[in-house]
Amino acid sequence: HEVILIIITESFINENLTINLTQFYLKMKMMEFAPKELFNKDNLVIDNGSKPLKPTITSKDIINDMGLGWNLGNTLDASNGLKQDIDSETSWGNPITTKEMIEELYRKGFRTIRLPTTWRNHLIDENYTIDPKWMKRVKEIVDWCLEAGLYVILNDHHDNADLIEGSSIPYGKGYYPLLKDLEESERFLFNVWKQITIAFNNGYDHHLIFEGLNEPRLKGHKNEWSLKRGSYLGGACSALNKYLELIVKPIRESGGNNSRRFIMVTPLSAGFESAIKSDFQFPNDKSYNSINKLILSVHMYQPYDFTMSKDLTLNIFKEEYKTSLDENFNKLYDKYIKEGYSIIVGEFGARDKNNLEERIKWGKYYIETVRKNEMSCVIWDNGVFKKEVDALGSFYGLLHREELTWQTDELVDTYIKAAELY
Repeated sequence: HEVILIIITESFINENLTINLTQFYLKMKMMEFAPKELFNKDNLVIDNGSKPLKPTITSKDIINDMGLGWNLGNTLDASNGLKQDIDSETSWGNPITTKEMIEELYRKGFRTIRLPTTWRNHLIDENYTIDPKWMKRVKEIVDWCLEAGLYVILNDHHDNADLIEGSSIPYGKGYYPLLKDLEESERFLFNVWKQITIAFNNGYDHHLIFEGLNEPRLKGHKNEWSLKRGSYLGGACSALNKYLELIVKPIRESGGNNSRRFIMVTPLSAGFESAIKSDFQFPNDKSYNSINKLILSVHMYQPYDFTMSKDLTLNIFKEEYKTSLDENFNKLYDKYIKEGYSIIVGEFGARDKNNLEERIKWGKYYIETVRKNEMSCVIWDNGVFKKEVDALGSFYGLLHREELTWQTDELVDTYIKAAELY
């Protein structure tokens, strides 16, 4: 038990020793514990479709075909507590998703949709069984998207539990990237992803992409969004690497099209800095595929002052911001693209600060830089719109979902065109 105690109190240990002990402990845990199927098989939603998936298609092929993507934000990921019915879809204020809404995306010029989806609030027993009504609803929206001609990214979004000091997370709260939460996290992730693979397999070709996790992080910890070395970080990276391996396993071993499906994997916090500097590792997929089928997922709301800061005076897209974007995307290119991996920027966007022209300039430069570096990107739209000149809020709304009109056609059209240039 001494090793476990030392790992949990990492802040008192030399950094290198911490990481070595963490890796040792993980190997021991892997030998001791392997999650099993616990869900009720009578409640499964089963994919009985049949659609060929070309085995030789590469991630570079689809990156160049995905165009600009759009996030159905604050919708399937929304929740107001645990054990909700399918009405959770509208619990954060957005209207119910319609087929017409999806068709409008394609008509406008988007070619990819990301469906942020939360699962823990739809467990119907103590065995991680997902409510079949929820799975059918998610499946319905996925099918609409594919019928419209869109690529679809389906993920596990807000299932990152909150930090609980001194004890492991309880059943049904999701996962947490610390060693003390390893067993409950693995049970949750394994069983959730196993059920997803049963609902989505041979009926879906390469246009359906799985994204294992959204922004896996030390939620509730003071270093939740930072990479400050020391306390918890070594254990968090090691635990996350283990979770990513665990997610890939049931997807691949479900066979059929899932054995070759593209999977997006995410570093701590989905951060650029984490992708470059942390101990993040791609899961081992070589035993399943000779062609690389794993894609790095990062979120880059950059530069922060312009895109996310609530300071309304930081509303000009300066020349120095271009340099910063160039440097960051070049680093990602050098570390991953040159090594044969592809990258999708799963979320990006700029808060509305009454600065339409500047956001148009920013988005055009940002997206063109993404494409020059052989990546793809998906803009965040949470359905929240600016109503007052001095109001502070996360105003990332683009599509008025009931009216099927766009907040600013000029901005959206410019962004879509920028994704086509390279």
